[in-house]
Amino acid sequence: MPRSTPNIDQHADKTADLLFVFGTREDVARRDERPSGFGARLVRWSIVSGGATPGSELSECEIIKAAMVARGIPLERILEEHRATNTGENVIFSLAILEAVLGLRISARDLLATPGRRAATR
Repeated sequence: MPRSTPNIDQHADKTADLLFVFGTREDVARRDERPSGFGARLVRWSIVSGGATPGSELSECEIIKAAMVARGIPLERILEEHRATNTGENVIFSLAILEAVLGLRISARDLLATPGRRAATR
């Protein structure tokens, strides 16, 4: 049975620390449908991760970030990772950026924590 997703509006008064946005090898242009202005209200930081895109001179990160900015996410609150070619690399490369830029130290063990547990430490 599919797990239900809570209505975003029910949580409009709560702000998440971080939104991970991973690239996809399939129709990256469709990502324009995904993150929208809700992120400006509900997320302090976003990190977009994705490397080279077949058929484009732009990385997945560049394409997705431009779509996010066009939909109202503040440019200065989007971190970028341009090397990843798979989900594992999305995570590994993004963790290094989060530590360097925000001072967040997140381990793989923390990422496997139960939902609701704070995974990052400052």
